[in-house]
Amino acid sequence: MSTITNQKLQIIVIDDSRGPIEYYIEALELSGYAVRHISTTREALAHIDNEEPVDLYVVDIMIPVGDSGLDVKQSNYGMTTGLLLRERLRRKYKKMPILILTNVSAPEILDALPKDPATMILSKPDLLPFELVIVVDQFLKNAEK
Repeated sequence: MSTITNQKLQIIVIDDSRGPIEYYIEALELSGYAVRHISTTREALAHIDNEEPVDLYVVDIMIPVGDSGLDVKQSNYGMTTGLLLRERLRRKYKKMPILILTNVSAPEILDALPKDPATMILSKPDLLPFELVIVVDQFLKNAEK
């Protein structure tokens, strides 16, 4: 159960997958968060560029570039698209909490992951839905406003 109860905090989950991500979303919603799932890079960029910010962005690293206009090579052929989205968010919102989810274990990608206080990185294979809620609660509680 979520420990943050003062208001319904908004979370955007940017992840192209189905299945496990739905369990994370359900756990967050059952804990009182308002969650919107964005499944394409194009839709994610439109949200970042045109909509009001939310309380937390949860971004998967590997998302197909699709017809988003992002450079396929710059995204490492989709392997690091989530990092490009995080950079875009960070340019617009300097202290916005961003949680990066990954199945990636390649050292060259892990070494490139951002290391700043407003970005947290979690490994999907090691994360149960209720654990994500605990992490999100703590991360938002400690986030700079």
